Amino acid sequence: MLRPSKSIVALVGLVTLFFAAVPARAHWGPFFHPPMPPRWGGFGYFPRPFIPRYYGCFGFCPGPLPYRPFYPPLYYAPYLYSSPVVYSSPQSYGPPPLMYTLPAEPAAPDDTKEPRYRGRKVSEWIVALKSADSQTRAQAAEALAQLGPKASGAISDLISALKDGDPTVRVASASALAAIGTDAVKPLSEGLKNADKYVRMGAAFALGQLGSKAAKDGADALREALQDKDVRVRCHAAQALWRLTKNAKTVIPVLVAAMDDRNRTVRSGAATALAHLGVAAKSAIPALEKAAKDEESSVRFAALAALWSIDAKSEQIVSALREALKDKDPDVRSEAADFLTQMGEEAKEAGPALLEAMKNPDRGFRLQALGALIAVTPKDDAPIDALAGVLRDKDSGVRGAAAEALGHLGPQARRAIPALDELLGDTDSGVRRQASLALGRIGKDAVPSLIARLSSKEADTRWSAIRALEVIGPEAKAAMPRLRELLAASEPQVRWEAAAALGRIGKEAKSAVPELTKLLDDPNAAVRRNAVKALGEIGPAAKPAFEALRKAYESDRSSDVQDAAAEAMDQIDPKASKKDDQP
Repeated sequence: MLRPSKSIVALVGLVTLFFAAVPARAHWGPFFHPPMPPRWGGFGYFPRPFIPRYYGCFGFCPGPLPYRPFYPPLYYAPYLYSSPVVYSSPQSYGPPPLMYTLPAEPAAPDDTKEPRYRGRKVSEWIVALKSADSQTRAQAAEALAQLGPKASGAISDLISALKDGDPTVRVASASALAAIGTDAVKPLSEGLKNADKYVRMGAAFALGQLGSKAAKDGADALREALQDKDVRVRCHAAQALWRLTKNAKTVIPVLVAAMDDRNRTVRSGAATALAHLGVAAKSAIPALEKAAKDEESSVRFAALAALWSIDAKSEQIVSALREALKDKDPDVRSEAADFLTQMGEEAKEAGPALLEAMKNPDRGFRLQALGALIAVTPKDDAPIDALAGVLRDKDSGVRGAAAEALGHLGPQARRAIPALDELLGDTDSGVRRQASLALGRIGKDAVPSLIARLSSKEADTRWSAIRALEVIGPEAKAAMPRLRELLAASEPQVRWEAAAALGRIGKEAKSAVPELTKLLDDPNAAVRRNAVKALGEIGPAAKPAFEALRKAYESDRSSDVQDAAAEAMDQIDPKASKKDDQP
């Protein structure tokens, strides 16, 4: 097997570090991804701030982990321990991240039958698991996990590693025990009675990863652990027991009680664990409503996610989300806007709160609130005047998004024509584009305003108005006289757009055939192409231009113009065009 080059290794390492740094939630406009499915709660096992809806180990892991059957070691490593590891961000939407390790050297021949990984025997990896260096220990746990059931001889050493001072080693060891499988169930059950709380947490965590494989022998031990003196152990046991038995009645009281704990990480972790239970945790809704007003933002965040996961259509969740839009924490506000977006018209009562949220100084949040407002408001009751007001937002992205939203409403948004018309002169090209498209979608009611804009001294404004008329099509025929004049404009972008708009008007634009024919000699290829296309769209009424089109087809220096001319001749006179094609 070939070894990867140094450049490839460096590139993979950089990609890894990039994904590790991706923000928890990135939004690119007013329309967002659906929320992720519920995850497990954490309970302080991480050194990092708790991220709700991930499996939080309550202090056991280096970072929150998404719910999945098995967590690869170094899955959420804060730094690279051995060979470069590539994984998609655990904070992204979509399928759970995967880990790929670059290929290692093939194992050397060996006389013994002891299993090997990356050239080392199980016994050698056990020695490495006791190294003074945490990176070496984590690498050893990863290797034992890769060996799976073949590493059963390392079970006792891995259980000891559950209390390692490095959380990455702890989670890697727990994952290795889960990978070993049923042989680890009994030792892990005994580990739930260990004097060290980290061993007890890690044992519950590993049993939870084993799932149904541990149901027969691990469930009783986990039930006993629900009485553990340490609240984090109790919560870990509750999460694991739910995964083994799906018996909500047994675990909900433990998690609800934990939501009154003085430790904020425990409270947020309990909310997240309840989110994983979904509709089975309906009896916990009152406690979660209380948690949605917790003094700690991480708890409020987790409580909202839990309420959503349990019953996304309830009045309680809409009420809680309306309040969360005013939260002082930006992450909580963002989460609330996202959930309302996904609820759509079922959350229409949140409309006034979202309009108020549009006044927030945070540009990104205003965009989210706008997206949510569009989603929750029935189309026949859209807040036209409110959206028109947003067109004056100081941020170009918000103005453009509001214009786009009004465009989607079509003729219903005619009251916003004056405000959209002002944006045709906006300093931002993206805003001008969205405004022109919106006016085009509103249709014929916007034509008078657009005709007036065709006399603007600013070429960009004229261009934007012409684009809107092009979208309107035949109903913009009142603009033909001015569009014909603009075919002689000094700016090529105005000439080609005017030609395109006349073409969209169709056969009603036959009076423009002479001017369009002259443009077949324009020095700008885009102008010539659009003039040719416009003549084709006018159809048989453009027959006086047929010979000029034939010339363009035979001798124009642009292949695009030649192709357009051939198509236009077919549209104007199919019989004559076919005759020309005959040898």
